[in-house]
Amino acid sequence: MHCMKSFFTLLIVLSFSVVLAQNPGDETLNYTIRFGAIEGGKAYLSTVHKEKEGKNVVFSELKLKSTGVTNSFYTIDNLFSSFINPATCLPEKSFCKILEQEIDYEDEVVFFQEDSTLFSKQMGWDEAGGEILDIVSLIYNLRFSGRMKNLQEGDLVDIYFWDINEIYPLKMKFGGSEEIKTKAGTFQCLKIEPIIGKGSEQSKKTPLTIWITNDARKLPVMIQFNLKVGSIKCELDSI
Repeated sequence: MHCMKSFFTLLIVLSFSVVLAQNPGDETLNYTIRFGAIEGGKAYLSTVHKEKEGKNVVFSELKLKSTGVTNSFYTIDNLFSSFINPATCLPEKSFCKILEQEIDYEDEVVFFQEDSTLFSKQMGWDEAGGEILDIVSLIYNLRFSGRMKNLQEGDLVDIYFWDINEIYPLKMKFGGSEEIKTKAGTFQCLKIEPIIGKGSEQSKKTPLTIWITNDARKLPVMIQFNLKVGSIKCELDSI
């Protein structure tokens, strides 16, 4: 009888351990930025659980900075951060500071997800037809909201995306599985990529393509950002 109790206790402990392993924890992911084959900078994506105004929140920050010869033809020094509700995986407040060639832009945004509205210090009020995500919370949301459960290749994920001056509907497609090799190792990944619209929709930015590990951690192993001069890839170096 005692052995049976010990066995069930062990099962409970193991089950709890699995849940913990699947829940997002504090982390800092370090990346190398590449312009094609050229190594052109460094990036990091950090996630920290903290308390803000008496509530548990997730603070996530993305920093991209060009270095070396890249600065001679394209300079990047961008910082994006977001306070995210851990229950909904949606942003409550975000901040961006963008220094990119001739662009010098800074903004702070408060999200009112229950009303599908936001207030930007730069642009004022704006509204959408559903939940609104910014660049940092989009990465977090894809990883931990459950959106990617049971996706079949070609399935679409519909969101409203807050760009630096507007909200617009964005469709992202599950592009299937790919093996990605970086300095951090070789990973089996799920590819999520934006759908480029036709006509006037082509003028909209397609914020990122992301390769996320097909496991409980859902690590963003590679992120491709689209800039005026083309695209850059951030490849995972270390965790």
